[in-house]
Amino acid sequence: MDEIFIEGIRLRPRIGITARERARRPLCSVDLVIQYDLTRAARSDDLSETLDYEAIRNDVLRRAGEREYHLLETLADRIAISIARHSGVKQTTVTVRKLGARGLAAYGVRRRCSKKSAAALEKT
Repeated sequence: MDEIFIEGIRLRPRIGITARERARRPLCSVDLVIQYDLTRAARSDDLSETLDYEAIRNDVLRRAGEREYHLLETLADRIAISIARHSGVKQTTVTVRKLGARGLAAYGVRRRCSKKSAAALEKT
């Protein structure tokens, strides 16, 4: 399966275990790998045949800003489900990194979500 990748979406979500950490809004980075059939877009050279990268980026920013999160795992899950719901997406892998925290360059999580699992979660 073909893949689209979008790397280095910078954001400052309200995330952290303590209220103080959430209020500081630590710098995070999000990377996406999206399984998507690129055949029609590659052959037609038509933007309407592929994903709108800006819409995907805006979706990530919206999910990150819509509420407070305690865990990177929860933020990654919400983003993965949201991206998997886009038309034509087969599966998405989301990596969320908290940058420059705890004396490390970064730490984070990686979450995968298929179209099928996103649909199942929508029913719960």
